[in-house]
Parts: sequence; structure tokens; C-alpha cells
Amino acid sequence: MLRTVIDAVDAGQPRFRVNSLYSGMIDTDFHDRYTQPEVRKTVAGGLTS
Repeated sequence: MLRTVIDAVDAGQPRFRVNSLYSGMIDTDFHDRYTQPEVRKTVAGGLTS
């Protein structure tokens, strides 16, 4: 999110948009039913560099 804000400020032009996409798991009945707990835990932990 912060990178998106920085890009928008750096662009500095009126009506200039910077979109972002956050990957991750959406809490749904499907995941409650079919996603193994260790997978949910890994996704919730996020990505590490």
C-alpha cells in the first residue's frame, strides 16, 4: 500500500491514478471448507523477502 501512495505522490499530476492489487485469501465458506489450516496460516503470514 505504501508503495502505491509513493507512486501516486511522485506522479504528481492532477487526475493521475495509481492502482494497487493486494493478493491474499478472502475469508469465505469455500476456504473454511476446502483449504487446509496450514495453507491458511502460510497465506496469513504473508510473503517474506
